[in-house]
Amino acid sequence: MKNLENQIQKAQTNVKERDRLLTEYLPFIRKQISGFLGHGLEYEDLQSIAMLVFVNCIYQYEENRGTFLSFASRCIRNRLLDELRKQKAYQSHLFPIEKEEDEQIQTTSEAVCIYNRYREQEALKEEILCLTESLKNYKISWNELSIICPKQKRSRQQCNYLARLLVENEKWKQDFLTDQKLPRAQLAKMAGISEKTIEKHRKYIVAVALILLGDYPSIKSFLP
Repeated sequence: MKNLENQIQKAQTNVKERDRLLTEYLPFIRKQISGFLGHGLEYEDLQSIAMLVFVNCIYQYEENRGTFLSFASRCIRNRLLDELRKQKAYQSHLFPIEKEEDEQIQTTSEAVCIYNRYREQEALKEEILCLTESLKNYKISWNELSIICPKQKRSRQQCNYLARLLVENEKWKQDFLTDQKLPRAQLAKMAGISEKTIEKHRKYIVAVALILLGDYPSIKSFLP
């Protein structure tokens, strides 16, 4: 188990290690979704959700949460239960109708869901492309985002706070967009922290600030 914890630590800062860990524990992920089959969610959807939760668990895991696999199992189960509740809530609002009409509406509803999902995916792709271009001006790549994200929740909250301070100050915002620089001294003074702390998380603060300033509704939904 200690070996797994070492793998987790490496995966938190290395994308290749993360992907290797995801592949290695794919049987574990599939086992978690076995009890949710046949309840209205497709197998592919269940697996996709479970894999995303597993990856999030890698970044959120700390030793005080217990063993990683227990932590991941609990998170995956809770997330899938939420999805099932949403599915049942949706179905409870459907009116009773004739079987033939029901089949037609289900087919239409499924087509609409697929189309909406496609539009959401395309919109997210477009946002990612636009954000990638914006990040280049600050010498940050999209692939770095998972690495530069602070591991500690408190650090992430502090960085998000600093990013909001930046975008809400008109002068700082204009200087940031014009010169691609953070007003570190001013931010440090206002937040009561050292400039070294800001420099340590500079790329993450910049990325959050760009997301807040841009037209990225899908990406913004991932921010706390």
